[in-house]
Amino acid sequence: MFVWGENMLLELKFNNYRMFRDENVLSFSADTRIKKLGSNFFSVLNRNVLKSVALYGQNNIGKSNILGLLKLIKKLMLGEEDIMFNRQLFGDSEKSDFSITYKTDVDDNWMEYSFSYDSKKGEIIRESLNELVFYKTGNSTTKNIYTRDNSNRVLSILGSENAELLTFLPSKKPFLYCVSVSNNTLSPLGRYLKSFRSFANSFEIIELFNFPIEKTIDVLKSEDEKKKKFILEFVKHADLSIQNFFYNEDTLFKGPNNEPIGEEALKKVDFIDRFKLFTEYGGKAVPSILYDSTGTKKIEAIASYVYEAVIEGKTLVVDELDNGLHFKLSRAILSLFNSFSNFKGQLIFTAHDIELISCKFMMRKDQVYFTFKNSDSSSVLFCLKDATVSEGGPRGAEDLLTHYNRGEFGYVPSPNFAKYLSADIKDSR
Repeated sequence: MFVWGENMLLELKFNNYRMFRDENVLSFSADTRIKKLGSNFFSVLNRNVLKSVALYGQNNIGKSNILGLLKLIKKLMLGEEDIMFNRQLFGDSEKSDFSITYKTDVDDNWMEYSFSYDSKKGEIIRESLNELVFYKTGNSTTKNIYTRDNSNRVLSILGSENAELLTFLPSKKPFLYCVSVSNNTLSPLGRYLKSFRSFANSFEIIELFNFPIEKTIDVLKSEDEKKKKFILEFVKHADLSIQNFFYNEDTLFKGPNNEPIGEEALKKVDFIDRFKLFTEYGGKAVPSILYDSTGTKKIEAIASYVYEAVIEGKTLVVDELDNGLHFKLSRAILSLFNSFSNFKGQLIFTAHDIELISCKFMMRKDQVYFTFKNSDSSSVLFCLKDATVSEGGPRGAEDLLTHYNRGEFGYVPSPNFAKYLSADIKDSR
């Protein structure tokens, strides 16, 4: 029996964060008005939840800010302190508001964690955790687990007022990390702390230009043959001539005089494991780091993340999914997440290649977001589903490219660098 969506993100709200000023919403809630591509969402606790969401827009407009926010929320929900949530780029208030709706295998219903953060003090000034129940009728109910409001001296825990405790509680991290959940009185909160950690740990946030190969190395060093097989098949599609991809524990390192160098001498050398990754071509195994192309290395790096997201139920966040990859490879990754074969994993990614999502069999309108700038230079998040056909918006993803190239979803660069160099070119002749 399939367990649908053990760890899932339903919605992210935020304001006054870096390049974004007003409230913005990134939603994984599928629009019920869109009937096509039923494989692109899960049905979880009476909500249709999208399997993937794409973020598009010009350079330096805030796409990566949103992925960075997810990374910060992950750290906060793991109990880390001194997190910079707001750089006050536009001289606004120090206070920023955030809300994230999610569920984990620990939760019976959807959970909503909201908090206000004072970036000047580096403190959480207000937070609340609510349990949300959605009904088939479309109605919902909310149960408050706790609310802490330092400004108004309020602390409510499971309906009981405990304001006298505020004086003794630090504000650098969430309330669940500031109390002992092993205490008999607060023990019911233990499952919610476990939920926090489970959700945070289900997020894998990577940047393809940084070659996050360590997870793949760990898999190849392990005894998990299923993961190894998936990674090998994944990598083979990067180069049809690849016969094998493996970790060679017996790799020998030699000095300038061809003398063997022992492992002890290499312990302080960074990335030594990377030199033990081998790719086999034509029956000959060679070090991947020296012979494989940039695109092949990226496929090698992301393979293990894709496997864990789909099989173990994680949310994979990728900055620039299309960076350095053949368009068929990035499209195949997106297709896997959107397929009926995936019943646990989610994908959030930024990209520039609009053709990745312009196929009518790939993405729904509610899965595509654009960022653009207001007249005051602050950024705004906009979902394609809100560009209605009646107002001139595209009918679907297949009609997106035409509208995008017209500049309807933000500035589209049309560079002509040659004209700026024409005088210099003439002088160099």
